[in-house]
Amino acid sequence: MAGRRVALSDLAREPVEEVPGHSAGTPIRLTPNRIAPTPLNKRTNFGTPEQQTELGESIRHRQLAAVVVVTRASYLGLYPEHKELIGSADYVLVNGERRWRAAGQVKLPRLDAMIREDLDSRVDLLHAVAAENLDRLNLDPIEEAHSVEELVTECGSAAAAAKQLRRTEGWVSQRRALLKLTPEIQARVQAGEVPVRIARSIASTSPDSQEAALAGALEQRSANRATQRRPHRPEEGSADSPVPAGSERNRPGVDGSAAPGSGTAADEGGGHQSVSAISDEVGLDGRPGNSGDFTAVKDVPWDSLPDLAGLIRSRLAPDSIAELIGLLGNSAQR
Repeated sequence: MAGRRVALSDLAREPVEEVPGHSAGTPIRLTPNRIAPTPLNKRTNFGTPEQQTELGESIRHRQLAAVVVVTRASYLGLYPEHKELIGSADYVLVNGERRWRAAGQVKLPRLDAMIREDLDSRVDLLHAVAAENLDRLNLDPIEEAHSVEELVTECGSAAAAAKQLRRTEGWVSQRRALLKLTPEIQARVQAGEVPVRIARSIASTSPDSQEAALAGALEQRSANRATQRRPHRPEEGSADSPVPAGSERNRPGVDGSAAPGSGTAADEGGGHQSVSAISDEVGLDGRPGNSGDFTAVKDVPWDSLPDLAGLIRSRLAPDSIAELIGLLGNSAQR
């Protein structure tokens, strides 16, 4: 006897709840007040009320991504000390707190969720909470550092945390270094007043010396930019003197790159650095550069595209990333 065809979306509307041993990823629709945010989430910036309202109305029209939750019993089995913090909620968020807050802002009656009972250890749960934040481009660097630090504590070592996150130990160490900064400097990093690269370079100095080190680093940065942007007028006949267009020194390389000695790259402020200046910063000889922050070439995760993407996100501004994508696209078409 042929049975009636049933859509998966119909099966997801009224799932059976609290069934011991159910498979991971059970879809369910919940009222937002049955869910509590996890105290493990280090993110504090969820947008303005206006932005939350806009997102909430978008979710009302169509929710494209479900929030991820665990049951109250499962969560308190791992974190019984959080009982008062989650109140009487039946579920605890793992991912999607911004969507949950937006739903509450506009008083949505239901929110699509996925129950993940396979997150049955502290390490797994912390990793799931941190992973969403660490994959965002606009994550507050201090919040990111706290997320990484908590996972290191739970895993027992930086090496174990790096393996869990599928990142390098150097990547983990660079994030944790920000927590050595004074609260005042951390606040300036969060506000975007101090570049993360410079903040990491002074993190190893004593708290009492960090303000002076920061002032010196910012002054040196300004001086370097001024030098890089100063017009250079070589003497006629010198090695740096202009040569006719189309000559050997101005001719592009066989791979389509600029001619030797003519390459430049955009810096953080939109100016340009020479190739040799970038080499000094990145440490092309295998040693950390003068900034004390850039990863040596030997430590770059060339064999892992996700790790390489994370490294690029941590080093380049969004505009520079877009420019890099364009350059890679042009290279692939040649």
